[in-house]
Amino acid sequence: MKKLTIAATITAGVLLLSGCSNDKAEVVVKTDAGNITKEDFFNEMNEYIGQDVLYNLVLIKLLEEKYDVSDKEVDQAVQEVKEQQGDMFQYSLMQQGLTEDTFREQTYRRLLQEKFAFEGIKISDEELQKKFDEMKENKEIAIRASHILVEDEAKAKELKKQLDEGADFAKLAKENSTDEGSAANGGDLGYFTAGKMVKEFEDAAFSLKEGEISEPVKSKFGYHIIKVTDVPTFDEKKEEIRKQLASEKIDNEKVQERLNKLIKDADIDVKMDEYKDLFTIPEANTNTNSDKSTDTKTDKEKASDKDTTKSEDNK
Repeated sequence: MKKLTIAATITAGVLLLSGCSNDKAEVVVKTDAGNITKEDFFNEMNEYIGQDVLYNLVLIKLLEEKYDVSDKEVDQAVQEVKEQQGDMFQYSLMQQGLTEDTFREQTYRRLLQEKFAFEGIKISDEELQKKFDEMKENKEIAIRASHILVEDEAKAKELKKQLDEGADFAKLAKENSTDEGSAANGGDLGYFTAGKMVKEFEDAAFSLKEGEISEPVKSKFGYHIIKVTDVPTFDEKKEEIRKQLASEKIDNEKVQERLNKLIKDADIDVKMDEYKDLFTIPEANTNTNSDKSTDTKTDKEKASDKDTTKSEDNK
């Protein structure tokens, strides 16, 4: 049986194959050497990923009958990824061959599967709070910050004075910061955890409260003035931590047993001959003869062993 997983390539394949069901004779690519029809395209995809696509299409149908995933849940999950990846989000989609719409569909399917896998797993508020405190202590809760980077301390102190008097941080960053990448965004560096910044910067940033601005901090790059713009609270991170702890508590064997039962109870009838046995659940091996069950050699190999033994005896 397949495990409860779905890859980005399979998600994309599901969407592509679903679009190939009609007008199969339609030409999708023209060349001087010959044309490629939708049927050609469908057959080729069917050959390479058809089994996985069909399996996951059926699996999603079964899960949708038992669980609901709202647009709000998908929006939140997508937003979390965007915040984590920052400017790299679109690049990440491009690398995977996804659009934002197909990524949303992939996220929807992932959330469905999580609901199935996490069902019955209980996480107490005490466990959540303990994990949050541990992650915060280890700087594993990502914070968001902006900075203004300048070459000399005198310039940094002058800018800090202006900020203390009410100057706009983003405006000063755009006008003065030597970090051109972040300066264009008002000094915004996005979210980061421990190990992502130089130590002096990291220590200063994680010691600040949300909205607080540091004194000039010296590093090998120059002098930083740091403003922390977001420090996530327990309530904001609670569900993310719940999923993390639930993932650690998953019993894969039990999940597979439940998946087998879900498939068996669905009375699936596959009409395509090549995939007739796709959802057939193999019977458990009841052979108690350990010698037979562990002996995988063929008769020919056994005979070869005997000949080798005789040869050794004759030496």
